[in-house]
Parts: sequence; structure tokens; C-alpha cells
Amino acid sequence: MTTLEMLQKQMQDMQTAFIQMQSNSQNTLNANDSKLYELRSRMINGITLYDTKRVVEREIPSGQTIEVNAYEIEILLKSPMVRNFIKDDVVYFVDKNNYKQFKIFEHGDLSDEFIKNLILNFSSEQLITELDKLTKNKRNHAVLHTIFYRIVDLYTNGSLHGMNFDSKILEKYFRFDFDSASQLVERVKQVM
Repeated sequence: MTTLEMLQKQMQDMQTAFIQMQSNSQNTLNANDSKLYELRSRMINGITLYDTKRVVEREIPSGQTIEVNAYEIEILLKSPMVRNFIKDDVVYFVDKNNYKQFKIFEHGDLSDEFIKNLILNFSSEQLITELDKLTKNKRNHAVLHTIFYRIVDLYTNGSLHGMNFDSKILEKYFRFDFDSASQLVERVKQVM
């Protein structure tokens, strides 16, 4: 057997082993496909999640819960973008036990209750400090967008009566006025 023939045989063996390994991996993932995980988005206009190769692409409309199977969530969580959305609480698991299952041990809280607590119980200085921390000094645009429109929605529906400061402070921080944002939120809700 010549050197070239030996190399060709090794390449074929490696290719066969690789295909077998992929098949085993796919069979393991498919066995768990019956398990469903519920995800929601806090983004006012919803969000589309996808992995880096766009093998899996799922849309989460605003205010709705979607179910993803084990294969899909495993693929999606390989994307740093998706993983960060979940860590930041822009997208969240409905079942809190899923965080531990997918080794997301530290994650934020952008729930309406958390935001109401910030607005109603913090002074303006404390609030700005906390917003800077949550938004990484306004560099985390997904969190910045989410917090602003959750505040606008809560403000519009009357859940933030009793703020310790003028709403102009928030408008200055986010560089957008509540009236315009409120109209935008209403239009988005009509479309959704």
C-alpha cells in the first residue's frame, strides 16, 4: 500500500468516524426533543432569536410565550447574543428552574415588579446609579431599550403613580420624551 493510499484510507476512516459522531450527537438531542421550554421577551416589539449559523431561528412576539424544544434551546444558547439576552433578562425562561439547568447562574431582573420598585422607592440619584449599572453606562442597548419601554408602558397604564421625582429626569436619561414613546408603544400594540 502506497503512502497516498494509506492517507486516503485514513481520511475515509476519519470522515466515517466524524459522520458517526454527528449522528450520535443528533440522536441524543432528538431523544430530548419532547421536552419543551417556555421563553418570553420583555422587548416592546418582540425579538427574533437565532444562533450564529442560523440553524435555529425563533420569533418571540411581544407579550407572548413561545415553546422551544431541547434541540433548539441547546443550539440557541451557543450564541453569545442569545445567552446574553437571557442573562440580562431581555428574554427569560418562564420556569425559573431552566436557568440552573442551562448553567445560567447569574441573571438580571427586568420584571415589571423590579422596575416599579426602582421607580417608586429609589431617589433620582439612586435610580440613575442603578440604571447605569443595569445598562452598563448605556452601552447595553437591549437592556436600555427594554427598561425604557417597560417604564413608559407602566407610566402610561398608571402603575407608576407616586414617583419621588419628575419624569423629566428619566426622559433626560433616556433622551426620549414619554409622550412620544407612549404613542409609539400604543402603535406597536395595535400592530401586534
